[in-house]
Amino acid sequence: MWKVTNVEPGRRFTWNSVAPRVRVTACHAVESVGGSRATLSVEVQGIFGGIVWRMTRDIIERYVAFEANGLKGRSEHSDRHHPEG
Repeated sequence: MWKVTNVEPGRRFTWNSVAPRVRVTACHAVESVGGSRATLSVEVQGIFGGIVWRMTRDIIERYVAFEANGLKGRSEHSDRHHPEG
């Protein structure tokens, strides 16, 4: 289960998932750099963090890439999602 633990409106939000001896932290951030740049990150911590990361790295990286591509596509074609745009 994921729990949002920090929100900076218009900038970022962070969420965590905790299991015995493992904590996964994900962050979604956006910044203005002559346009907008989104950064998605995942960090696995704890005594079993290294093992969990090695076991789940491929699927986590696929999910993050899938989400980033969806966000990019939606952002670049936002006029299709808003009647006034």
